[in-house]
Amino acid sequence: MPNLFLVSNPYRVVRASGTIISATVSLGYDTPRGRIEECLLQAARSVGLEEPFVQVADLGDFSVTYQIAGLFTEVKQTVTCRSNLRKHVMDALHRVGIEIVSPTFMSTRTLDPHSHIRPTRAQPVAEKGARPPEAIMFDKAEEAESLENIRDRLAKIETELADAEAGLKAADDNHKTVVERELEALNQERERLTRDQKILEDLIENDGKD
Repeated sequence: MPNLFLVSNPYRVVRASGTIISATVSLGYDTPRGRIEECLLQAARSVGLEEPFVQVADLGDFSVTYQIAGLFTEVKQTVTCRSNLRKHVMDALHRVGIEIVSPTFMSTRTLDPHSHIRPTRAQPVAEKGARPPEAIMFDKAEEAESLENIRDRLAKIETELADAEAGLKAADDNHKTVVERELEALNQERERLTRDQKILEDLIENDGKD
């Protein structure tokens, strides 16, 4: 990364050994803290977080803000893990009857005193055919890296071709055949890399328009 970019823009890196994944939720004072912490820890373990812990992030006028966090070592799946953690937090709280509503929640409906504002139990929806966001992100990063490698190699080939052509002029009859074969191999490699470069540029350009 250019130094000027790093000076003018906040930039976050993720260690290869793992990163902390967290989620926050605000719940009413009428729900026992221990019960909430138990649900949040269960949600964290269900998505593979190591050494999960719960913190009370804020004591608001109408609700308590809890934060669940833990170590996640599969750094290439962090986007999916953050989403899954929030999903499992909702499921864990709803499973034991804890409502998640806005502190200013107001309803003019006539409700049964025993009714609860939470979805009925349902089977989890399987997302068939959907690629995780990390797959798309890392595919694009790998495409860009491959494209950069191709451009670097093409630049080196141009230098090698120039050197080989100069060497061909100075070569005697015994070495001309060797140099000509080298030139032919370099030209073939240049043609192949040029085709690959065009394919990758089209892929990246089309992805950017979607």
